[in-house]
Amino acid sequence: MKTPVTIRLVHPCDAGSLYRLIEQSRGQLERWLPSLRAITTLNSTRQFINRYVTARRRGKGAGYVIQVNGQVVGMLTLENMTATTADVGYWLENTAWGNGYVIAALQQLFPRVRQAGLTRLQLITAADNLRSQRVAQHTGFTLRQQLVGGVRGKTKMLLYERRLR
Repeated sequence: MKTPVTIRLVHPCDAGSLYRLIEQSRGQLERWLPSLRAITTLNSTRQFINRYVTARRRGKGAGYVIQVNGQVVGMLTLENMTATTADVGYWLENTAWGNGYVIAALQQLFPRVRQAGLTRLQLITAADNLRSQRVAQHTGFTLRQQLVGGVRGKTKMLLYERRLR
């Protein structure tokens, strides 16, 4: 069966959809992505999107919306991009969790970033975020290192890496 998941570059017109998703799933998302606390209005959502639009223009990153059957359900992000590497991140509205949508979205992302010349992606997740660890493992990422970071340096994080061939 063909997957209903697609990805496309984020656009300012996505602000309303993304803001609604963040508001609906705020409690669950902020546990893993405290940076979403800064998105409190439609205007701050536009600023969030513009950050990825600008990063893409400068070759420093990109943002993609994840769609299921044409409906936006979350995002994939590339940050800290160099000529060969980038950090990948993702989030979904909580009602879309557990359906393999991020795995399908990442599988669509890999050829795009490979074509852009990237040879390695990194993914950092909280050590207690088991769902994100499963996504990393199912999409060919390998655990490379345990880190300690976050507020007061007490959050245990895991660094995964995937080589792109």
